[in-house]
Amino acid sequence: MTGGKESSITEAETVDNSAESSNVVDNEFVAASWSGSDTVGAQHHTIVDEKHTVFEAGQKPTLPLAPGALPYFKISEAIVFAVIFVALMIGQIIFLISKAIWPEWWWIALEIIGLIGFFYWLVFAYPKLKFLRTRWRFDDQGLFIYQGIIFRKQYAVPRSRVQHIDVTQGPIQRNYSIAELVIHTAGTMNASVNLTGIAFGTAVDVRDKLLNQEQHDAV
Repeated sequence: MTGGKESSITEAETVDNSAESSNVVDNEFVAASWSGSDTVGAQHHTIVDEKHTVFEAGQKPTLPLAPGALPYFKISEAIVFAVIFVALMIGQIIFLISKAIWPEWWWIALEIIGLIGFFYWLVFAYPKLKFLRTRWRFDDQGLFIYQGIIFRKQYAVPRSRVQHIDVTQGPIQRNYSIAELVIHTAGTMNASVNLTGIAFGTAVDVRDKLLNQEQHDAV
């Protein structure tokens, strides 16, 4: 009987070890195959959590935007669509009146379908992708921003390069308790870096920590 129990325990340990090995392999595969990786390094140094947040060992994980950023992006793009729509309609009406012509029904149908598709992309699809694909990280080194839907961009703002910081909040942003963090840095290229869509309190906290660090370095 003792031998049977030891054999069962050994088999259970073997299954657990296999499961752990499988999880490690799966995580490495996700990290290696994720086209929008926010870090560069060896695969065995890359960690992927349950939200597929990618970060290097020893670093803080990247954070998403505040939930209020998504409806804010949608409203902003809806305003852009309204401006474009009005400009197109005015231009088309002026053109038709000047030429004294009326377009065929199929041309009007194509325009309506195109406007519906453009409206859906600009007001619903694009803001959601922008919200999901924007992440950020703040640690002792500075602020790191990861953006881009098709082409990923990484903005690194070291603490030593920060000159001054602004926290702005428009009426729509105020309604959703979010803000835009604007960091002005030394240099001519990308002299200012913007992070729109984080919580207002978080933006103020990041600003205060960066300013406190600057004062500490000056002393």
